[in-house]
Amino acid sequence: MKIKIYETIETIWELPDNYFDDKDYEQRDCSDDELASHFKSGKLLYEDRQYNSDNGNSEIISWDTNVRVWNVETKEFEHVEIKESESSKPKIKIRHDWFIPWIHDDYDQGDMLEAWSGEESVEDHALGIAGLIPVNHIQNWEEIKHYYDKEPFEVEDTEFNTLSEYYEDDGYVEYIPDELEVEWVYEESDNE
Repeated sequence: MKIKIYETIETIWELPDNYFDDKDYEQRDCSDDELASHFKSGKLLYEDRQYNSDNGNSEIISWDTNVRVWNVETKEFEHVEIKESESSKPKIKIRHDWFIPWIHDDYDQGDMLEAWSGEESVEDHALGIAGLIPVNHIQNWEEIKHYYDKEPFEVEDTEFNTLSEYYEDDGYVEYIPDELEVEWVYEESDNE
């Protein structure tokens, strides 16, 4: 089932005062779209989301989920197909370039060839043999650590109130919660 929701999002972004100093153009030379793009790379200070009925017919929702975009070349509106995302599960983002070498560090060449000669991918093999995953190998730890706190944490004689606090101190997690799907993050995309 699909529904279209008319919503207005108002945000305030901040860039350092010297942001444009190393550019070969001035801020005043940018179009509104270009300025918005620059500022969205900065710090989000404020966000307000409101449902609105400023779409001409006082609707907040619509069951017509067709999306129409203006084609500049044909000067006509065209329908665009909306594709469902591959997975709606939240992601745990594991740094591929850190985790894979770390987990296979004790493997000699023969062990590696044997492990990877099957149908299992390198990544699946690594996760399959991992008893622990270093917290610093999880790129989005701050975003997903609450998934580790859903079960009661009852350990006597400890200073920790939650399992995620314990894992942060220990430096390792023991499992990936069922609600999360693994997304591998590669070094190039890690710097974006």
